[in-house]
Amino acid sequence: MFFRKKKPPEQGEPTQAPGRADPEDVEPSQPHPATPRFKQGMDLLNNERYDEAIPIFEDILRRYPDFEPSMVLYGLGVAYDGKGWLDHAAGALQKSIQANVQNFEAHIFLGNIYSKLGKNTDAIVEYSFVIDNKPDHELVPGLKATVQELKGFSSGDAHARLVEDVEAFKVLVKRQFKIDLEYNLKGLQILDMIMETGFNDVVLCGGFFGEVVVRNLGGTWKMVTPREESYIEGPGGVVVRPFEVAGSKVDQGKAVSLAAQFQAVRGQFGV
Repeated sequence: MFFRKKKPPEQGEPTQAPGRADPEDVEPSQPHPATPRFKQGMDLLNNERYDEAIPIFEDILRRYPDFEPSMVLYGLGVAYDGKGWLDHAAGALQKSIQANVQNFEAHIFLGNIYSKLGKNTDAIVEYSFVIDNKPDHELVPGLKATVQELKGFSSGDAHARLVEDVEAFKVLVKRQFKIDLEYNLKGLQILDMIMETGFNDVVLCGGFFGEVVVRNLGGTWKMVTPREESYIEGPGGVVVRPFEVAGSKVDQGKAVSLAAQFQAVRGQFGV
């Protein structure tokens, strides 16, 4: 998956006037008044200072709408993503592409946002545009692999593979501990004890926790890439992130209980 932040080309730099005149006799063109602000915004963005970068890009768009709109919107979209505002990021990147359809970095980053949102078909469209129209782009080999992976996710294979891995994990638990790890509250209590002995596979433990939620309380898996960013949508817009729950258990040990987390989700689901 491609979540890199790449600085766009510098814009508005002074250039030598055309012709055969002596450079000393030719006055260099003045940079656009928005250029310093744009550079400042990009420097802040590259240092992940999103709260400071966002108002700069928004100000440029407001005061200088004709100044490299595709680049400014791209920077704004990346900054929004840094804040976790995925819908805003998607909107800014869509406008960036409308301003310049050849902004391939914007296509790639928009594909990343769509993938995070679980919109795999839309992500495939963005990645495929780059593959078809910029085959020499350095990320094309990886994009091709990602497209194939997303096609599997779109077909429902991703959830099936998750369950297969969890089922294999249950077999290992049975062999090692002589215990049946069932998809219920008791199974989570057992997994709590297993994790407290040092087992720290977040993906397997998160997958098991998520399956207990879905099979007992309802909700729907939303499989995205990477797998550990997948989540469950429950009633009333409730979102459960099983891999974050498992990660907290790994980090905090006995201070976090998967069984207790399940009971909390039960309350959120109104079950």
